[in-house]
Amino acid sequence: SAQSLSSVDEDPENTVIYWKQKCHQLEIQLQEIQTSNLVSSKDIDIQCSIIENNQRKNSEESSDKEFLNKLNHENEQLKNQLTILKEEITNLNFQLSSISMQRSTTTDKIKDYERDLTQYQTIIKDKDTRFNELQQKYDEQTNGV
Repeated sequence: SAQSLSSVDEDPENTVIYWKQKCHQLEIQLQEIQTSNLVSSKDIDIQCSIIENNQRKNSEESSDKEFLNKLNHENEQLKNQLTILKEEITNLNFQLSSISMQRSTTTDKIKDYERDLTQYQTIIKDKDTRFNELQQKYDEQTNGV
């Protein structure tokens, strides 16, 4: 039993002084940790401000992306409409040229008909004149006999 007491006395962890010192060291370490972990209110404000700015930037970027997407979509729609209008213009130009060709063909036909009509009228007039001459000769021969 005496031996166990002396071994207890010899072990420094079993003394009050040891534990007081150990407690004091731990308190100092705790204060150092708390001091190093302390953040000033300025730092917190700055961090909050940074977070808010980042959120605002993200929101602005998101809005910008949405706006760009909307513009790109509208641009694509306008390109499609432009293509459709170009096709319609090409089609209308083709129709117009066809109508112009038909008109010119019709005008040419009318001129041909008018020329033919004039020729026929001339032929009829010549035949009329010849008929009248022959009628006159016939009348002279039949009346003169």
